Amino acid sequence: MKRKIVIFAIFIILLILLAGCWNRREMNELAIAVGLGIDRQDDQYLVTVQIVNPGEIAAQKGGGRTTPVLIYQETGDTVMEAFRRLTTVAPRKIYTAHLRMVIIGEKLAEEGFGETLDLLSRSREMRTDYYIAVAKDLKAENVLKVLTSLEDIPANQLFSSLETSEKAWAPTASVTLDALIPDIVSKGKEASLT
Repeated sequence: MKRKIVIFAIFIILLILLAGCWNRREMNELAIAVGLGIDRQDDQYLVTVQIVNPGEIAAQKGGGRTTPVLIYQETGDTVMEAFRRLTTVAPRKIYTAHLRMVIIGEKLAEEGFGETLDLLSRSREMRTDYYIAVAKDLKAENVLKVLTSLEDIPANQLFSSLETSEKAWAPTASVTLDALIPDIVSKGKEASLT
């Protein structure tokens, strides 16, 4: 009988420790990022984030008053500094787990963006199933600022377009972070991006 009471007490203690929301994130406290642009501007990095405007996405068709996405951007000496500075302009914490696209500006791509990829791969919050592309003859911020008519969220339009184009037309390839990093560090293999 005493053994059953001890087991029951241990079970209750474990139940108390496991219950609760110690790492909860309320939706009304987060800004969900779906697109990320990284540019080189003079000697600094320019980080542009495309955030879902939840009020417009949830609104009835035809009742929208503003755009379905918001754009925030900041500069810094490093990508991390620019990303941290975004907290001064964004009203909520930027949540990057739902990224669909990362756009690299052409100037940054020419200079090399290994440190940027390292930062993205080490982020504990980001998943790695987003596509990476280079903005040819443009800055990444300009790509993210384009509003699309078919999809409400432009980053989703880019993601879907790359997927569809890859299946229908071989010269286009969708590349995720997990596929890009091994291609960069492998000897005798050249990495390629859309």
